[in-house]
Amino acid sequence: MTIGPVIQRADAAVAAGSPSCLEGRHILFVSAAYLYKVATLKAAKRSGLTVSLVGLELPEWARPYVDRFVEADTYDEDATIEALRRPFEEAPFEGAVTFWDRDVGLVARVADAFGLPGCPVEAAARARNKQAAREAFAAAGLPQPRFAPFASWDELVEAARGIGFPLVCKPLGASGSKGIFRVEREPDLRGAYERIERFVRPEADMMFSYHRGRYLAEEFMPGPEVSVEGFAFGGDVHVVGVTEKRTTDDHFVETGHAFPARFDVETARSVRRLAADAVRALGLDGCPFHVEIKLTDEGPKLVEVNGRVGGDLISTHLVPHASGIGMVEGAFAVALGCAPDLRPRFERAASIRYLLAERAGALRAWHVDRSSFDPAGVVELAFEKEPGDRVVLPPEQFVDYRIAYVVTEADDTASAIERAERALEHVTAEIG
Repeated sequence: MTIGPVIQRADAAVAAGSPSCLEGRHILFVSAAYLYKVATLKAAKRSGLTVSLVGLELPEWARPYVDRFVEADTYDEDATIEALRRPFEEAPFEGAVTFWDRDVGLVARVADAFGLPGCPVEAAARARNKQAAREAFAAAGLPQPRFAPFASWDELVEAARGIGFPLVCKPLGASGSKGIFRVEREPDLRGAYERIERFVRPEADMMFSYHRGRYLAEEFMPGPEVSVEGFAFGGDVHVVGVTEKRTTDDHFVETGHAFPARFDVETARSVRRLAADAVRALGLDGCPFHVEIKLTDEGPKLVEVNGRVGGDLISTHLVPHASGIGMVEGAFAVALGCAPDLRPRFERAASIRYLLAERAGALRAWHVDRSSFDPAGVVELAFEKEPGDRVVLPPEQFVDYRIAYVVTEADDTASAIERAERALEHVTAEIG
């Protein structure tokens, strides 16, 4: 077996709403990212877009959907913009988009450099700097945890005195639950700092090159987590819906999502209102957003705001299968300066659950018990590792141990989650 879908329904890609302004337009993708982002490229071609892509390489899986490739190291933003100048003169792209958090700032700079629609550069930079975002939320009076920046052991000790325990340490410029440590008690603080110094560095993951050596300590917020999906466009904030999230207790690695989230009307109203206020506090506009919020005993509090659509197949699979709304198509629309089509076409539910490796080592084999596997409601089952691949646990690598996933749909959220959990019961991995 190889990496990719093992079971995939013919309609795994929902024919979501696609604005008419997309047909025949030219869009630039910044970074191909990784295999499971292929759904975004497929959506671009279904929408009738010409696709240029800039990045270090053009992966084999992306080639069928890319009309022009521009080679550039997207970690070097100035060099990337320079590399795009001649291609832009020869065949201008009309908008730029990314589906990876690290390139949100670069996309804003590309749009600014070439006179394209896009998010203000300063707003995108705030969204990519957790300290700057926290300071903007504080200035707006929005509910969030106590926090303090640190760049040394002494500064962390001082931050911990003001915040108390338990607390959370995280790098300013990372994403995807990378580099996050929960510290329960004061005696654990030194060990956490040493692990940060050892594992949170660009040599381990280039994501840690952003704001290198700078971190944030935050008050730990107990309670379930949700994310709010939507678009900032034309000075308005449009909320599409809210996603339930499931994370690990130690490093907050996301292990599952479900859309739409289940809670009472008043909680839903306050969560949506807080997300919209946070987007405005950062000044985001002309972009999608993905706002993470904790539901604490004191009410909803902000985790962070991202200037892109939700990842982990929330936008490519869950929202479209639950509502028919095209989040990816909406991202193309706002990048091209036109309004996204956010009309729901039906009311259902969808869920994704990840299989986590319980040990590190080499993956030897996959086993799917097809005799008892119930395919009802299964949209996609996929492996993220193939035999021979190495599996690494946190904190050496933070999301490498998510080794498979299943996406399901149903009439309601509880049923979609149940189907996903039941499906994964019949999938096992041999790791030695």
